[in-house]
Amino acid sequence: MKLLHPRHGLILILLPFLAACGGTQSLKKSECPPIYILTTAEKLPAGKAEAARLTGVSVSCAKDKDAGIYLAEVEISGVGQGDDARLPVFIASLSAEGQIIARQQIVIEADAGSFSQEVSDIAYGKIDDGPKASRLLVGFVLSDAQLSQNREGWLKAMGHQ
Repeated sequence: MKLLHPRHGLILILLPFLAACGGTQSLKKSECPPIYILTTAEKLPAGKAEAARLTGVSVSCAKDKDAGIYLAEVEISGVGQGDDARLPVFIASLSAEGQIIARQQIVIEADAGSFSQEVSDIAYGKIDDGPKASRLLVGFVLSDAQLSQNREGWLKAMGHQ
């Protein structure tokens, strides 16, 4: 019994290559906007203790020609102190002038110790017109009190208090 006609075998071999011709094109690392952890939002305070800290971020990018946008995939890593922690994190796309172009919030569910979360499909600009991010920022979503606590700690560490 013959399962495949020879032409079907050729189609099966070429199928992955044809799928790659779709609307999304990967970009080189140098074509991605740089990504940073916002210094005053790298810690998630819990009273006088630290519930979690962001330790690293990385980015890879693509161009979605069909949607007309640039997309980023961000890897966020850090260290948490408690089990079953729900850590609110933002990813912001900023223009060259420092204006927020786009902002996305996620919740990372982590246990004590190291955590890592990959976030996909973060739009950071339009291909043909409109603003395109010159950098991406990542940090914890903080209350005013938590942000003040982090700023005070940062100023103290810089020798300003």
